[in-house]
Amino acid sequence: MNEKDELLYSRAIKAFGIENQKRMFIEESAELVKELLKEFREIGNINKIIEEIVDVQIVLDQLKLIYCSDINLYKKVRLEKMNRLQHEINKKIE
Repeated sequence: MNEKDELLYSRAIKAFGIENQKRMFIEESAELVKELLKEFREIGNINKIIEEIVDVQIVLDQLKLIYCSDINLYKKVRLEKMNRLQHEINKKIE
């Protein structure tokens, strides 16, 4: 995330509060799930799905600011998860 976004997200957290932004993440995630379920029923709308992905990403970035003050720990856990994904892909295609 760039500095401009980080500043905006920090301002949002300060303006709306941590608990509210956590609730907003849950709400936005539910809206994304709803749009994906519509796609399974073949009544989905790609534009709405993209809009919800963006909404989730924006609030997820705010959660990263709230919870991931130790950037090295975040990077370590992310690398472990990416390595596990690579391992599972390799098993699948072999």
